[in-house]
Amino acid sequence: MAGMSARLPPGLQPLVRTGRHSDMRGLAPLAVAVFVALLGVASCSSSSPPLRQDGASVGAVAEVTGFRSATGMMGSASSGPVTVRVTGAQASRLALLADRLPSTGYVHCAEPPGLIYRISFSAGSVARSTAVVDGYDCGTWLTVTVAGKIISRRLDAGCELLGAVRAALPARAKLTQDIVLDCGQ
Repeated sequence: MAGMSARLPPGLQPLVRTGRHSDMRGLAPLAVAVFVALLGVASCSSSSPPLRQDGASVGAVAEVTGFRSATGMMGSASSGPVTVRVTGAQASRLALLADRLPSTGYVHCAEPPGLIYRISFSAGSVARSTAVVDGYDCGTWLTVTVAGKIISRRLDAGCELLGAVRAALPARAKLTQDIVLDCGQ
């Protein structure tokens, strides 16, 4: 049988037809267009502006503030601030985690959101902070403020930044240490 070609009886068509080069010309541009569109949607949906708009480092120092208690529903009025100053690798890790968080749109909360932590980044003097990150008890969202203006709202769905904040704070920052949030786990 080798070398012999199989012939179909007259009137029958083959079940599988091999594609010709001329049949495929229209598919390549379509495939490229779909790939580019998907790539654009994926990159737009998760990008956040950096903590510093000018591309510079947010600073080598971070002042992390947590709270002892809340007066009101859902921590709407946090009280008893507990502040620590972190430098070097720990400050850099906080900035990196905040920078990596995806942007989110408007967040609807049943109650006014309560502040559960604040991170002020600076080059040395917190009085001249380069960026401020505020974490709230409504979901796991936070705001990033630069030069007094909120530049983005972000979502800490896995609570990685919250975990790093808790690691930096002492146990007496009880509200921040103990608050239960839906961390998507």
